[in-house]
Amino acid sequence: MAPKKKLQTNTKAAIKLPAEIWLDILSRCSYFDLKRAQRVTKAFNKLIATPYFDARLFRAPPSSPLTPTARPVVHPILSGLDLVADQLRDFVLYTGKGVNLKTYDICKLKLARTEMVTSPSSSELQLENLGEGEGGIYVKNENGVTILDFLEAVVSFWNEPSDEYDQDELDDVYEHHYEPELQELTMYEALMKGDEGAKYVVGDEAMVSEQGVVELTAVYP
Repeated sequence: MAPKKKLQTNTKAAIKLPAEIWLDILSRCSYFDLKRAQRVTKAFNKLIATPYFDARLFRAPPSSPLTPTARPVVHPILSGLDLVADQLRDFVLYTGKGVNLKTYDICKLKLARTEMVTSPSSSELQLENLGEGEGGIYVKNENGVTILDFLEAVVSFWNEPSDEYDQDELDDVYEHHYEPELQELTMYEALMKGDEGAKYVVGDEAMVSEQGVVELTAVYP
C-alpha cells in the first residue's frame, strides 16, 4: 500500500490574506480567542493591537458619558471571579485543565492596569449587595475604571471594620471583668466566621444610572 501523502498547506499564503479579511475574521472572535491569536504571529499581534479592537478587548477609555439606555458588557476576566478576598493576590485566573492547568495573579497582569471593567467603559462604577450587610463599593477614574481599580476597591471593602467582635474575646472579657481592649473584626473576618465558604461574584447584567454611573450587582451563587 502506498504511503499516505501529507496534506500540504500554505501557511504563509494564509497569513498574507488582506488585512480587511483578517479584520472581518478576527472581529467574530471572543475576547479569549483574540488574546490567543495575538500570540500566533507578530502580524496578528500588530493587527489586534490597533484601535479597531479596543472596545472588544476592553481597552477603550470613556469617550462620553453613558446613558441609561446603554448596556455595558462585563469583562470576561471578572466572570465567575470570587470577590471574597482581603488581599489582591487572592484574585487568581485559571486557564487550561488537568496537567495543563495554569494560574495567574490577575492584579500582576498588564491587562489589570490597561483594560476596563466594562465595555463601553465608564469613569464611575459602583457594585452593590456585597457582603451580608448588602454593602457596596464606588470607584472613580476619569480615564476609565480598570480591573485593578475595581479589585483594589473590593479588597478595601473587605478590610473595613464590621462593627462585630470575636465572640470568644467577648466571653473572656465578661468572664474576667476587665476593661475591654477589643479590635473590631474586618468585613472579611466577620464573613468568614459566619460562613467560611461564602462567595460573591459579579452578576452578568450591568446597568447605567441617570448620572452615567455603571451599576453592577454582587450575587451569591
